[in-house]
Amino acid sequence: LPSRPLVNITIDCENLKKTSGLGEGNWVTSVYTIRLVAAAARVDWKFQCVNNDEIRMERILPWVSSFQPTPDVTEPWPYQGHEPTSQELRGWPSRIDFMIDGIMDDMQKMAVTIMGSLPEMNRTHPSVPVDQPPLIPGIEMEDVVIHFRCGDVLGGANRNDFGMIKFTEYAHWMSNDTSTIGIVTQPFDVGRNRREDMGRVEPCRLATYRLVDTLQSSFPSAKIVIHNEVIDTLPLTLARLTMAKQSFTTVSSFGIFPVIGSFGKSYFQQGVYTVNWFVNTLPEIYPDKMHKMTAPFIGTWDIKKRISMHGLNTTLDWFADEGFSWETVDDKVEKEKEKKNLEKDVNTAVADKEIEGKDLVLNVTKLSSEEKEDNGDIDEGEDIIPIWNQTTWESILQKYRDSPSSSPQKVMLPSTNYTEFDIYPEIQGDGDGQLVLNLPDHKLMFFPWGRGVSLSENNLYSMMHDMSMISDAARPLNISNHDVIVLPSRPLVNITIDCENLKKTSGLGEGNWVTSVYTIRLVAAAARVDWKFQCVNNDEIRMERILPWVSSFQ
Repeated sequence: LPSRPLVNITIDCENLKKTSGLGEGNWVTSVYTIRLVAAAARVDWKFQCVNNDEIRMERILPWVSSFQPTPDVTEPWPYQGHEPTSQELRGWPSRIDFMIDGIMDDMQKMAVTIMGSLPEMNRTHPSVPVDQPPLIPGIEMEDVVIHFRCGDVLGGANRNDFGMIKFTEYAHWMSNDTSTIGIVTQPFDVGRNRREDMGRVEPCRLATYRLVDTLQSSFPSAKIVIHNEVIDTLPLTLARLTMAKQSFTTVSSFGIFPVIGSFGKSYFQQGVYTVNWFVNTLPEIYPDKMHKMTAPFIGTWDIKKRISMHGLNTTLDWFADEGFSWETVDDKVEKEKEKKNLEKDVNTAVADKEIEGKDLVLNVTKLSSEEKEDNGDIDEGEDIIPIWNQTTWESILQKYRDSPSSSPQKVMLPSTNYTEFDIYPEIQGDGDGQLVLNLPDHKLMFFPWGRGVSLSENNLYSMMHDMSMISDAARPLNISNHDVIVLPSRPLVNITIDCENLKKTSGLGEGNWVTSVYTIRLVAAAARVDWKFQCVNNDEIRMERILPWVSSFQ
């Protein structure tokens, strides 16, 4: 065929944004990835939105629309570095660092089209006349522009591959003569945010103001402006970052493109395998222009846990204060909890027993709203034993000894984070009782596959280890400076479930369930806790299912 082959992508970019659930940074990454593959395969490339002109002031994709004829195989590779091999183009992560010159060209063309050319600052583009009026007049170029991602970062995702770096890191890189600083971030108006960010507008506002305070203390005479008003559309946000003398972003598929495509110097957080991996090679290509920030950061899942444990303000202290120590905060929290426990009146913690037929019911003081806040997701008034001292345990166990039978009583263990999940070991059995952790099938389903509940090996081990410590009759124990009475029977992790129904309702294969069983069995063994797993209908289904064959008591 006489004509070069063509890859053509002509799509409704506006509808794509509405229906996909992905941010535009993800789509821009896809565009450059396919464009790179097309160039390496020596295939012409064409990408355009069907409604380019109508949406280019609101969306990013129209600005990366282009036709790129492929070079002949005898011509040199048109982009940065060597021509990528098939291995470098295969799979993930994307290697669009090869496309850096094309990215810079697109971002800089967009920026001068929107904000206008500034020849005296070397802000021009060969395809944009210098005297062409800007699409948005009156926008001033700033010395520093920071893309501050804070909505989903503040606990909006159960992942740690992106998050926030210390605020002091920005000041570390900024020029001493910085006089103007712009911060581009999500709107503080709830109605103008993505649905998934609407619930975190106030935390984002507080975090942004803390960033402003941190920067102002380092640059007291600088003018700092937050850009998140109605005029600050996505293209204008990218244009501000591209035009700045210094532009910053963290791990973000949105903010990374104008930063690495900017006229000035670029500062970005080290890429991770799942997000922005390609940026890690850029400082080698442009060592004087591009800089990788390696300052400490906290992932969004860990931010969520810190906010739950210590509150938003204390969590923000870590980002704003160079000398902040989590160890000091954790120690303070533990001492405060210890003090509260010591001040409690043990006599009101466990009330007189009530006998209903042959069953023993322990009435435990209802948790106050203050205690509920301390103890995470426990409902106010729920019957939980939160007190760890010998008198309490003696009272509890004496009631078991005096009763012909006993009802399970939930127990809060000292080092377990109950904000993560809502299962508790129980005191069961006759006589002195036994600590038993019953894992229902829906908890087993979540572990270790991460189906929305953080029941990890670490916090499950913490719970089992506490059970083992308390039940260990071989030595006297002292937990959190409180003497505890020991239980003579070994603790037990018990999983007794309807394996047939589990298979039907979960959507997971039996191999997944077998993996879960052995994982929890391993944790139990490491914590020195007895293990029991069985299907309620073992004999009926063992010729059809696998789980009955891994049933055991260990």
